[in-house]
Amino acid sequence: MSSNDATLPAPTETNDVEIPDAPDPDASTQPTHTTPIDPINGEDTPIADAPPTSDDAAPAPAAKPAPEPVQEEPLGRRAQTLSVFFPKALEKCLSMISYPKLAECFPTLAGARPEVLTRIHASMVENMRGKTTDEFASILHERHVIPKLNSLDLITADAETRAAAGGEPPVAPSTLAPRDVITAHLRPVLRAATERAERQLKDVQEKNDGLIKEIEEQRREMEELVKLLEGRRGEMEMAVGAVEGAVRGVEGRD
Repeated sequence: MSSNDATLPAPTETNDVEIPDAPDPDASTQPTHTTPIDPINGEDTPIADAPPTSDDAAPAPAAKPAPEPVQEEPLGRRAQTLSVFFPKALEKCLSMISYPKLAECFPTLAGARPEVLTRIHASMVENMRGKTTDEFASILHERHVIPKLNSLDLITADAETRAAAGGEPPVAPSTLAPRDVITAHLRPVLRAATERAERQLKDVQEKNDGLIKEIEEQRREMEELVKLLEGRRGEMEMAVGAVEGAVRGVEGRD
């Protein structure tokens, strides 16, 4: 067979072959859609499309400078006890949320997809631990718990030092006699009443002193008037004696 009679391979049919479209030049600017998988049933869960971005969007605000770190106050005896007690109490509470108890609430999921329920249990416990710890730290900061506990430590230590140096311990109020307790309660009231009575008595005494001075002054004036009247009486008697002598002399001449 000559080369001219050689058979050429039959052309392939292209009617059923789909030619892919040319890529869209603006496809890179379009938002991509992701479809997460539901961890429980393994099905696709559609989510809302992300809003398109715009080249003319306002620029992002400048980042604020980070605040200076606050120097933490050293933990005293009570603060250290609290810092040790809280994690233990939290772990004790979280241990009550065990996987077997959660599986009893969701028996179908526990039997079909135990690994999914295990992840849910671990995520739930960890989420509760994180939120509780953050809330506890926020309360400590807002209420100034650590400084107050440290202040209480100082007050207690000072009281113990003074009690040790004081010698005889104080008498407990519960061991006192009823009369002593009543007297202790009434003493402030009686003291106030006594002070009020003393002030009133002092005012009355001052008024009496003023009246006494006024009476003494009036008495001196009266004595001076009596002396003056007695002097006038002596003068009158002398004048009367002189008149009587003159009358007798006239009568004797007659």
